[in-house]
Amino acid sequence: MERYRTRRYVALTWADALRLAVLDGTPAEKILYASDVALTHRTEWWAWWSDLKMTTAIGLPQAPQPQGLASDAAQLMSEVWESDVIEPECGWPLLAEVRQILNRTVIWRADQRGQYQPETWERLRVVLEADREAILYRVGQGYEDGYYCDVTRDLPSGLTDLGR
Repeated sequence: MERYRTRRYVALTWADALRLAVLDGTPAEKILYASDVALTHRTEWWAWWSDLKMTTAIGLPQAPQPQGLASDAAQLMSEVWESDVIEPECGWPLLAEVRQILNRTVIWRADQRGQYQPETWERLRVVLEADREAILYRVGQGYEDGYYCDVTRDLPSGLTDLGR
């Protein structure tokens, strides 16, 4: 399979890429091309590829709809993708490796101020590919125009995980 990426869209054919490039103002010479890739997982909003690239799903045809990632991986990736974070600190490939979240524990929460979700840090005990266990940290915070969600390997300085 081939993949073409414009500024805002992704396509499977050069003709579709050119059509979408007109919509988002991408010059034809700036369309990114990848050959011999497979669509591994797709949601309504994003797509994960065999070359470990995360792209928008906007512009892809309705089929195929592969679901090659574990549901917990897809959920974490959706939480980050749909937030105001461009890429998780731990990287998309690590999130794609998640097979299962064994437990989720809140380790710190800011004081509630107003109606939005306060900054909250959670410890995620996960199983990765090859049955490796790992600890990841998820931080989330809501605000007027959206929300922030990131997944990291480490806590920021000043925050301690007493349960680790």
